[in-house]
Amino acid sequence: MSDTLMSIIGIFLAIVIMFVFPLMELAGKGDEVSQTVVEVAVSDFVNTVATTGQITWSDYNKLLQKLYSTGNSFDIQIEAQILDDNPRRATTTASSNVLGEYKYYSVYTNTILSELEKSENSKYQLKNDDYIIVSVKNTNTTMGTQLKNLLYNLIGKDTYTIGTSSSALVLNTGMDEEKEEKTMQKPNDMKYPDKKIYISTNGTNWSKKSSENLKIVLNNLSTPQAVRIIMNGSTYNVGQDIPSYLVYFDNTKGNYVLDLKILIELLDITLENWMNTIGEIRVQYT
Repeated sequence: MSDTLMSIIGIFLAIVIMFVFPLMELAGKGDEVSQTVVEVAVSDFVNTVATTGQITWSDYNKLLQKLYSTGNSFDIQIEAQILDDNPRRATTTASSNVLGEYKYYSVYTNTILSELEKSENSKYQLKNDDYIIVSVKNTNTTMGTQLKNLLYNLIGKDTYTIGTSSSALVLNTGMDEEKEEKTMQKPNDMKYPDKKIYISTNGTNWSKKSSENLKIVLNNLSTPQAVRIIMNGSTYNVGQDIPSYLVYFDNTKGNYVLDLKILIELLDITLENWMNTIGEIRVQYT
């Protein structure tokens, strides 16, 4: 009886070591990749709002596409901290000449979305010195979390695994040069320079174009899985070697877009390598 019990325990441990642990590792890598995509997507959205001074339905929809392309569901919270139209108003002290502090009030997700949902061209207008704050976290239980719950008996814990937050001071189109320069130097914003990209839609003829904010428009592309990236002698097939959400449909451009920021993050390419050792980049699709 004792030998039988030990045999059962041994078989169970062998199954865990041979199958569960590798599956957990694979699922954990998937969560890490999704985390990278979420961070880049939220950062791009916040930077766009900060520099344009408005939240548009198109930009919000682009954020949704990037987030949900990871296969997870998300709780998205947007807060706009609005500078009072009558800043530094007089305090309630006896002297009416004493000015108070700058005052902000907050507008939240439901109010902003109700404005955006009026039409595809709707926008929520912000002004200089307002703040935009976006927080995102997953609401589903990822495969990595399910396996951890199964192995470590953590059922009942929070399911939040993937998430990030980002904020920025709004600098509208009327910003002065000094503010614009500071905005362009923010972390994760335009840190990596654009590159010349060779593009082929038939496998032979290559045309050269420069990326814009590390994004390449893929004209007439029908599906993200058709894209192949050739860089420094290595070939990456979208949807196989690298995730399909590097390529997403941009409603404002009416075409699919390849996001090089996500590629840089996934391949862990340093700024020095991007500038000095990453040479010719070719993008091929049919």
